[in-house]
Amino acid sequence: MGIARVEAVARELLDAGFPGDTPFAIVENGTRPGQRVLRGSLSGLPRVAAESEVRSPAILFVGRSAAPLSESPAERSAGTEVTA
Repeated sequence: MGIARVEAVARELLDAGFPGDTPFAIVENGTRPGQRVLRGSLSGLPRVAAESEVRSPAILFVGRSAAPLSESPAERSAGTEVTA
């Protein structure tokens, strides 16, 4: 995902017309024991990534598919962090 570019990615998406309340999810260490899923809105993406100290490998999902109805049992058991 280019964690180092997360601020630029968020800015470019906002400049392209994505609303600030567009949901995102960052999956860090996907499928590994240390997997984390961080969620929020696009306007807060740089802050969430920085405060959570996201590291590679990570992938960014943006849009409705990144907004779950609720935290899944798999996420709860995987040590997932969910950020609003």
